[in-house]
Amino acid sequence: MSSNLLLGTYTPVTHLVEFTAPTSSSPPSLRLVKDLPIPRASWITRHPSLRDIWYIAHEADDGGGSIAGVEGKVWVYRISPEGDVARLGEVSAVDNPCHIAVVAGGTGLAVVNVSIASYQGLEADG
Repeated sequence: MSSNLLLGTYTPVTHLVEFTAPTSSSPPSLRLVKDLPIPRASWITRHPSLRDIWYIAHEADDGGGSIAGVEGKVWVYRISPEGDVARLGEVSAVDNPCHIAVVAGGTGLAVVNVSIASYQGLEADG
């Protein structure tokens, strides 16, 4: 059985990979599907029921690192299994968001960093 995962980095791309679970006759494997043009993905989470909807935390960037005290963003993307990307929107986030989670059965998004938390309600389509 295989499933797609996103691997974020502090680089200009986010990696879409296919993970294949181990079986009795083969070890687990990762295969790069595509490098996506999504920069500086510091945290990634997937909607629990809308499996093509992904939320990606993006820290503010001064060209060489994070900017303290500057609002970051959470971007909302639709990403197909083949790596087709459509940015659906963004929400303002706490100062350099370092964790996001879809909560309340997919009706909200919790965003936190080391000292601040926020909550954003979600529409039915993610």
